[in-house]
Amino acid sequence: MNNLSRSAQMLFLVALKCATSHALLSCNSRSAVGVSCALAVFTKQLPVCLSSNNGQRQKMAAQKTVLITGCSRGIGLALVEEFASKGWQVLATCRSPDRARELAALLKKQHQPAAIALDSADDGSITRALQAVQKLGVSRLDLLFHNAGVAGEDNLLKTTRAELDSTFTTNVSGPMVITQTFLPLLKAASQPKVVFMSTIMSSLEMNMGGGMACYRITKTALNMLVRQFAGDVPGLISMAMHPGWVQTDLGNSVGPAPLSPAASCSGMYAVIESASSAQNGKFIDYQGRQVHW
Repeated sequence: MNNLSRSAQMLFLVALKCATSHALLSCNSRSAVGVSCALAVFTKQLPVCLSSNNGQRQKMAAQKTVLITGCSRGIGLALVEEFASKGWQVLATCRSPDRARELAALLKKQHQPAAIALDSADDGSITRALQAVQKLGVSRLDLLFHNAGVAGEDNLLKTTRAELDSTFTTNVSGPMVITQTFLPLLKAASQPKVVFMSTIMSSLEMNMGGGMACYRITKTALNMLVRQFAGDVPGLISMAMHPGWVQTDLGNSVGPAPLSPAASCSGMYAVIESASSAQNGKFIDYQGRQVHW
């Protein structure tokens, strides 16, 4: 009965009353008494059912919702666990949910919706992801976290136009289109936030080393995208985030990383939760410290 809407419950009550009246008129006394008892039980339980439904709706309305890209492994997977453990509804996305077994197990354990397919390099995939979110009944997003990204060619002298363009599509224009697409849901939140995963290696002031050519170039462009959203979309808090040197495939590729994904995500969560308009358009690390552009 708890699954019935209020209108459906009221219609059922009217129908049951009619059936009772018919039974009283046309059936024997024993049948009439049975139907009357059923009606009495239903009438008594109806306020309880409605109250339960209202409580569930209030709980869902109070629960914050985050959509995270690139959740199949590494920092993305740790982000899912961090936000879920804090009571958020987590909309986890990745390019191939059917192959993301660890993510599927985590979402099931945390009683979260199944992973949603989203490829930041494919506009059609982004549109379908929005439709999947809407089918879940999600009416607002409190946070959009752009975690998905690729490294691309490491050596600048070997980088081709196609390689740089491909990396740019995933790391820059992809997050731009995803934010544009989900903006109506973000605007429905009281204090919407968008976090773009950047890196200290994108800092023009601090970058005097070589290597990671496509990654550095596109992440620097991503930082400007953050500034654009901060200036062009009133009410939206946009931040570039440096997660620290984390123990992921990418992090360990340049040496033994000192920071676990869980520690990085715990820090980022605290920074994001406390962020206000004062952090709009800022480049911040997982400990809340501002990073030089």
